[in-house]
Amino acid sequence: MLRILMAGLMIFAASGCTFGLPSAVDAAPFEARPAKAPFADGEYCNTAADEAGELMVQRPDEDNEDACATFTWDASQRLFVMRDNLGKEGEFKLVALGDGFFMVQLPTTTDDDSPFSFLLMAAVVQGEAAVILPLSDGEAIVPFAARYPGLALSTYKPSRPPFTMPVAPEGGEPLPPEPDHFYISAGSPAEIHDFVRDILRDWIRKDSVSRADEGRVWKGEGLIVRDQPAPADHAPSLVQQRDIDALVAKLQAFAPSP
Repeated sequence: MLRILMAGLMIFAASGCTFGLPSAVDAAPFEARPAKAPFADGEYCNTAADEAGELMVQRPDEDNEDACATFTWDASQRLFVMRDNLGKEGEFKLVALGDGFFMVQLPTTTDDDSPFSFLLMAAVVQGEAAVILPLSDGEAIVPFAARYPGLALSTYKPSRPPFTMPVAPEGGEPLPPEPDHFYISAGSPAEIHDFVRDILRDWIRKDSVSRADEGRVWKGEGLIVRDQPAPADHAPSLVQQRDIDALVAKLQAFAPSP
């Protein structure tokens, strides 16, 4: 997940990756961001299931050099600076949505033809554990945008993989066109925050059944924890596991299964 975050900062944001919702509007102006750090500085590491299906905190090694990254709060700018072990650095801004949920805004590294400058995602924080959650840029978000008169969505066509149109096999049926992708083209920050909360709740509710069946949060999908230097991957500490369990409960309370 830290790999995806850093890629969002450096690469994926430019390609319009559907892990996030592109925006032409700065939805995280200084005054909307928390005055105090919403979680502690430190080294945060990915988690993943081992071969036995047990959750493990990953530590950097030759095969997984970017398993961890350091988060440092910049109080003067009200944002976090994230640095990974490979020397990559980026900043991301948070806006509280309530109940421990946040909108995450990343800057994009776009070219002159891009209609947007920001990428929006979401996060849930509980103690020293957090889960990064995607925000769709598909047509499912359109009805939610209609609730906000000042908010407008526009379409764009991603031009980089994995959205590049695949080639149909010779003699085969033509492949369907790439569906429309949307970005926020207008709206006040307050409307965007409410919109993000709406689509986030809807996504969590729809996804909660499969998450419960597959144990995806427990297996570490999107889950990062604050960790201490260690020589190798290890099981979560009692404190880490406590925060993970509380975080899962928070997800379930935010958007109960239908």
